[in-house]
Amino acid sequence: MRQRHVASLGAVTLDREQIWLTVRERSEIWQQLHEQIRRLALDGGKAGKIMTALQARVPLPTIEEIGAAELAEAEHEAAFWGGMHKSSAKQVEGYQEMIAVCERKIGEHRELMKQEADKAETAKATAARLANYRGG
Repeated sequence: MRQRHVASLGAVTLDREQIWLTVRERSEIWQQLHEQIRRLALDGGKAGKIMTALQARVPLPTIEEIGAAELAEAEHEAAFWGGMHKSSAKQVEGYQEMIAVCERKIGEHRELMKQEADKAETAKATAARLANYRGG
């Protein structure tokens, strides 16, 4: 009997303890296997043997595992976006404080502008009076 390489079914990466890292990775391997079996048009017997051998090394995720993984992912995403929301809220609060400081400074400088305009008018009037006095 001679062996012949027909196709690669893929490769997997395990951690140091030879444990699958995520349910998602296991699901992806099984999805890839099913796609490859379809592409190769393997009969049920051959496909069954391959799946049995893979099941010994890469267990097909159970509905419970998939549900738990989806829940954990959703909780992680909710926590992530909750943190992002808090961060953005703090930034908005900081910008509002900056606006309040700027508005206060604008008010202070408008008051200074009025005082300076009054002093400028007084100085112009003094200069005109002195010019009339000296010239006349």
